[in-house]
Amino acid sequence: MSPTKLSTTSRERVESTHEPTSAGDACPECRGPTRTDEPRGEVVCRDCGLVVDETVLVSNRARTDPGDDSDVGRVGSPTSPRFHDRGLTTVIDGGERDANGNRLSQRKLSRIRRLRTWNARCLARNGAERSLQFGLSELERMASAVGLSDSVREVASVLFRRAHEAGVQRGRSLEAAASAALYAAARSEGLPLTIDTVAEASRVDRRSFVRAYRETIRELSLEIGPPDPSDHVASIASDLDASDAVTRRARSLLDRAKRDDYHVGKHPSGMAAAAVYAASLIEEAGLTQLEISDAADVCAVTIRDHYSAMLDEWRADA
Repeated sequence: MSPTKLSTTSRERVESTHEPTSAGDACPECRGPTRTDEPRGEVVCRDCGLVVDETVLVSNRARTDPGDDSDVGRVGSPTSPRFHDRGLTTVIDGGERDANGNRLSQRKLSRIRRLRTWNARCLARNGAERSLQFGLSELERMASAVGLSDSVREVASVLFRRAHEAGVQRGRSLEAAASAALYAAARSEGLPLTIDTVAEASRVDRRSFVRAYRETIRELSLEIGPPDPSDHVASIASDLDASDAVTRRARSLLDRAKRDDYHVGKHPSGMAAAAVYAASLIEEAGLTQLEISDAADVCAVTIRDHYSAMLDEWRADA
């Protein structure tokens, strides 16, 4: 069988892979005008649709989000205050395989390890950047431990940066400053996060954490009100599988207590647990103090104390 001869068009296609064709040249098939398809990197005929060239280099830079037209020159992931360099640094991962999935040789692995070491050293050029890097990484660890969202983490990172620039953490541990920023962010976003929860995830004692939080609030002039016990009712009722009637009754009882400012300075989870216990008695739900204390992570004595005090308030209002 004799070999097939290439046609003029096929020969021109083969030659075009070696000699790129720019837009504006005539189509070799129909002599029509051509255009450059930049997303595909091709030169296409406007009339017949022939792909004249497939090796066109696209001059413009790609965007991360196809629908974002605000910054057409941005490449890579968006910047974020959660990283000390705002995510602009090249990171060498800890993998031991190349792009094709093949395992690297020992010589290349040794070279990659040296590059990774120097890359980590260059990320933080001085002591201030190293402390900022450590504090933000500690903040990310605690946020992952308590299960906070990305938006809350960004707010906490901004607060930690402001405290770092103001020198609030000077003389204190970075872990305490990061814990204070995380708790302040959760409070500012209205999340039912308690001091005990953050203290368990933190690597410092509760006293150092609370002292750093008060210092952060004062130095940054943050207007954060007292914690609202009503924010903890939903989580307690969900753990107990309580009815909606108990939840509504507990929030109504707490609203009456908040009108008299009884909740100021009180443990929010203990207040919420006492309200749920009182609501269960009114609605005849049959919830015990031991069950509620386990769900609220408070002792039964705290529930009884708040319940007795709020009961006197409710009787006085009645």
